[in-house]
Amino acid sequence: MKPLLLCLFIMALQPVHAQKCDCSSHLDWVKNTFESNDVGYRDALNNKGAVSYSLHNEMIQKEVESISDLHECVKVLRKWIYFFRKGHLDVVNINTPPNSPDIIRYQVNIENFKEYLRTKKDQDIEGIWDFDGREMVFKKVDNKMLGIVLRANDSIWIKDEVQFVFNEAGIGEYFNWEKSKWHIKNVELISRDLLKINSRIYLRRCFLNNEKDVEKVKNYIQLFDNWKPKSKRLTDQTYYLRIPSFHHTYKKDLDSIILQNKSIITATPNLIIDIRTNDGGSDKTYDALIPILYTNPIRKAGFEFLSTELNNSRMKNIINGGFGPLDDKELKEKEDNYAQLSNNIGQFVRFEEDNVKTIILDSIYTYPKNIAIIVDNEVISSGEEFLMAAKQSKKVKLYGHPTFGALDKSNQYYTFSKDKELVLIYSLSRRINNMSIDNIGIQPDYYLDASIQRYEWIDHVVEYLEQQ
Repeated sequence: MKPLLLCLFIMALQPVHAQKCDCSSHLDWVKNTFESNDVGYRDALNNKGAVSYSLHNEMIQKEVESISDLHECVKVLRKWIYFFRKGHLDVVNINTPPNSPDIIRYQVNIENFKEYLRTKKDQDIEGIWDFDGREMVFKKVDNKMLGIVLRANDSIWIKDEVQFVFNEAGIGEYFNWEKSKWHIKNVELISRDLLKINSRIYLRRCFLNNEKDVEKVKNYIQLFDNWKPKSKRLTDQTYYLRIPSFHHTYKKDLDSIILQNKSIITATPNLIIDIRTNDGGSDKTYDALIPILYTNPIRKAGFEFLSTELNNSRMKNIINGGFGPLDDKELKEKEDNYAQLSNNIGQFVRFEEDNVKTIILDSIYTYPKNIAIIVDNEVISSGEEFLMAAKQSKKVKLYGHPTFGALDKSNQYYTFSKDKELVLIYSLSRRINNMSIDNIGIQPDYYLDASIQRYEWIDHVVEYLEQQ
């Protein structure tokens, strides 16, 4: 229902460099395209009001008039677009050369720095960290946090090179394995000894760390630094599934895990499904999970598409095989959908008559009796759609933090600016449901507060389940 296109994922990770641009023209293009094609534009305008939108436009217009650097322009364009919602939309600069020459060097007297760390009352981001075998110093310099290579395990990085630079808000840049410059969107100290940058970069404190937690932090990083699903038996009473993404490319992996271990899962009292940081993907990816958690009919909200010439080109692309081959039945369905869209330009189109689809299965497994789904604020899109279905089971409870909140507007699409420098990502469909998730998220049944470190969440949930 909400496929995350792999090409969009790649675009969103392109490196960034200084480029000259006409930012006012870029704003006009983003504004006109978004207003005409995004499915959530009208809803946001109705909710926030024309006056608020007018003031927002005036503020952004003043900012772009003084900008000539494309990198800085994109930051302001994102500020404009996030007025509407925070998920399933973006502006991305894709026309950037690799291998940036911008790497600087900063020398640290390591013994003096260690002595400084020993005198600190609390250990924060400043410290010495292990990054996949590379030893890094994170030191505050002129209101910026620098991540400096102290010792490398490869021939790419050398001592004193600065790999990470970010401000107090966690915004900045870093250099990847081929030394291309990429965005840092957020930085979080998720425990005393565990640092997360963006969604998939984890560092472990290796000086003045809490020795009793070293193995737990290592295990956490092993679970969270990749995209493929994993599973293991934690105890005689509890089985564990880790699912970082519902992208369609991982459906075979998840189906395989469930098929190979289904006899164990359905003979074990407790099941933990850990979908923290799940970036969504396709609803079909989690199909094999539904029978395991099912207890009663599951009601699923329908959705409708905004029909425009640009939006409908996506369906045409599907018909032409741009998203993979279609069998005869699928091809006929998509051709009918395209005809329906084409005949209703400017309108919202529903491909199914019913606003709600009901899933009814023939059997209910006795085990697992208790299913805990661990969630956090990075669970988004199809990850949230899965939770909306799972929560209807009498066996299921959610543990953790509220999810991101990007579900009501979905089915991402993209279009290029005329100069091919920018990509605008927006949404084509909206859920037919009065229960809003966007900008709110799905709330857990059991909130895990800050006194429980993130690498302790699994142990905490196991203890709760097995004491019942």
